[in-house]
Amino acid sequence: MTALNSIFLKCFDSTDLRFHGAFTNCYLSWSLGASSSSSSYFQNTSFLNCIIYSKSPSTGYATLSNTSQAYNCIGIVTGTSDSLFPTTGHETCLDLKNIDVFKEGTFYELLDEYKSFATSDGKEVGIYGGNLGFDITPSNPQITRFNVAPKTSVDGKLSIEIEVQGIE
Repeated sequence: MTALNSIFLKCFDSTDLRFHGAFTNCYLSWSLGASSSSSSYFQNTSFLNCIIYSKSPSTGYATLSNTSQAYNCIGIVTGTSDSLFPTTGHETCLDLKNIDVFKEGTFYELLDEYKSFATSDGKEVGIYGGNLGFDITPSNPQITRFNVAPKTSVDGKLSIEIEVQGIE
């Protein structure tokens, strides 16, 4: 069994998502085409404090396998699918339909109303509750503010002010 912590996984038009393993503090997303042949995914897999997003064109095609376990997870389905989680054994999970739980313009940061969703470790659900494996703030210098004059001066010079962070 493979254990994956704090990952960001996207799969598109996959007909075989039968991964066997464990996901902790992860964001998983898959998009299924109309030709997908299986109605349940991630068999014999455990999910803890994860956000799971499934886009499916038809009812029933977005659910996790009955052999999988999910604890303190947020599941989101789109299309006509009813629920991401099988009917029993997932009472600690939040099952949503056609809802975006992320702040616009961020790297998958949760909206405030979902940040307080109860997890097993008291941290935020999804990738921000674990070790990302990378720093979301780039290490190269970043322009944080700039101001350019609308016109040149009498002697033909253009006034530009730039503020940069990350230079040591």
